[in-house]
Amino acid sequence: MSSGLISTLRDRGSSYPTLAAAESCTGGLLMARIVGTPLSGEWFKGGVVAYQPAVKFELLGVDPGPVITSRAAEQMATGVCRLLSAEVGVSTTGVAGPESEEGVAVGTVFVGFAGPEGVECFELRLQGDPSEIMTQAVDFAIARIGSMIPSAPPKDEGPAKRALLEC
Repeated sequence: MSSGLISTLRDRGSSYPTLAAAESCTGGLLMARIVGTPLSGEWFKGGVVAYQPAVKFELLGVDPGPVITSRAAEQMATGVCRLLSAEVGVSTTGVAGPESEEGVAVGTVFVGFAGPEGVECFELRLQGDPSEIMTQAVDFAIARIGSMIPSAPPKDEGPAKRALLEC
C-alpha cells in the first residue's frame, strides 16, 4: 500500500496524504503523538477514541461482534477515513491489559490502515504493562505512517514531511 499510495497522491499533485485515526486500546496516545508533531495540522484531520464497542459500531461502521480482531481494525481505519474525509486512516484495537478480553491475550494489538489502494492490518504480540503495550503499538503505527511518506520531500513542504518522520 505504501509506495502506491504516495504515487497516487503525487499524480494528483498532493505532496502527502491527509490522515485520520481511530483508537481503542491506545486511548488517544497515537493522536497525541501525531498532533505533537510540528505542522501536523497540514495533514492530520483528526480522530476518534472509540473505547466502547457501541462507538465502534455506531460511529465507525464496525460490524457488531468481537472488536478485538483484524476485521474490526480494518473497519475502524476505513470508517474514520469516511467520517473525516481523510485519504489514509489508521486504527488500533487490542488488549493492553491488565486482563484478557474477548478471549484475546494481553499484548495482542491489531493496527489497521486504510487508503486509496486498500486496507491492511498487522497483528502485534507485545509484552509489558498496559502503558508499555500502548507505547509499543503507537510506535509501530507511527513507523508505518512514516513509511508512507517519500524519503525526499518536495521543496515546498519539506518541514511538514520531516516533522512527520520525526514524530
